[in-house]
Amino acid sequence: MMSLTAIIMAASTLSMASELANDIDRVADQVRADHPEVAVRVDEMLPLKNRADQWFFPGRDLTTPEAQILIQDRLLDGKDTPDVRVALAYALDEEHRFPWTIIAEQTAVVRVALLHGYKRVKDADSVAVLGRAMQDDVAEVRAEAVRLAGYQADIGALTPRLVDGLQDADLNVRMLSARTLGWHAVQEAFTPVSVLLADPSADVRVAVVRALGKIDPERAKSMVEIQRLTEGDHPGLQRAAKRVMNP
Repeated sequence: MMSLTAIIMAASTLSMASELANDIDRVADQVRADHPEVAVRVDEMLPLKNRADQWFFPGRDLTTPEAQILIQDRLLDGKDTPDVRVALAYALDEEHRFPWTIIAEQTAVVRVALLHGYKRVKDADSVAVLGRAMQDDVAEVRAEAVRLAGYQADIGALTPRLVDGLQDADLNVRMLSARTLGWHAVQEAFTPVSVLLADPSADVRVAVVRALGKIDPERAKSMVEIQRLTEGDHPGLQRAAKRVMNP
């Protein structure tokens, strides 16, 4: 039998969403027939809450290819509550991540969770998915895509969208766009990031000061706006500015 991962990954690149869902369903039926004990485990499992008060499914046995296929199938079945579906999404490993055609059809909270599968995937596929997610209608999805872009090896193709994110209506998208551009020291982003020193959100301004200090430390140090912040009355901004002035 062709490996389950190979079947699904091939389907991911060649099929549209409905065809991929059918492929997963077909392989899941095969797994249920060959491994009924795994099917019972996945079908009947209930999530627990971790220390961060988030639902999750414990157990190393859920990392096998057979279990992963059944988790995909259960998630796509859509019969669970939103919290359970989010836990199912986080239970999927990188090899069993969904393509954007599937992710886009899920509810916003599940879309956010499914994007997590691309955190450690540093290739063109990941960049393409995150780029699509940055254009999502829901701010939480855009924010997660921008956040995960920070972990990519190369964000060159995403830079225009990250710069656009600096002007997003959502403060988390603006903040995380500045942070990601700073982490990658994107030189051409210095000026558009610096505009957000006037952002109404203090959290955004803190991220901006830190980002500028990473993009061009000397240029940031010479900015009067940052020099003034070292004596300001906002503790977070003051600390960030002092680190720029005295790295």
